[in-house]
Amino acid sequence: MRPRLPDCDQLADVRPWRDGLWKARWRPDGGLVLVKAWVVPGGADAESRLEWQKQAAVALGSSTPEVLWRQVNGDQIGSVVRWVEGTAPAVPLSLPVLRGLLVALQRLHSAGRVHRDICARNLLVRSDGQVLVIDLDDVVPHGEEADVVGTPAHMAPEVAAGGRATVSADLFAVGTLLDPHAQPVIAALSQATALPLRAGHPRELL
Repeated sequence: MRPRLPDCDQLADVRPWRDGLWKARWRPDGGLVLVKAWVVPGGADAESRLEWQKQAAVALGSSTPEVLWRQVNGDQIGSVVRWVEGTAPAVPLSLPVLRGLLVALQRLHSAGRVHRDICARNLLVRSDGQVLVIDLDDVVPHGEEADVVGTPAHMAPEVAAGGRATVSADLFAVGTLLDPHAQPVIAALSQATALPLRAGHPRELL
């Protein structure tokens, strides 16, 4: 169901078969935007999810598309973000894309938030090379008890088993984008690595 949205003229469906996603025009300045209606998981508090999404967008800054509007609407969170031209990165990630992703995650993790679904589909590389992290629907605080979400091929073992999402789980997902066939090795490294190093100094990974 299309949410009630302010100042938008719908142009086309982008992904009508899953989460509601529409390309539209933002009336205040005529710019293109992406409109989304995300259904909040059963049992989750919509207002908390909304606040975590807002905090994540602030923390990421220029590493995520600009948010123009976001609001709870019944069992959905409606959002309007700037339309950004770009492409999903190739896997394995190139070194410049890896660097850009780690810088973005450092911003997010320093704010105590975890993305929970880092995968190529949720990354956007602009023509100037800047890496954007998109799809902030499932962001939660580090260690928060929440529903199990993520893309199976990039999900940390502890999360798949029902454990709480942590910064290490996001970084495990990054590892699967470097070598999708090395998950057992990456899992061992993820469990053995000190969290402050990974959260605070992403460039040391390089």
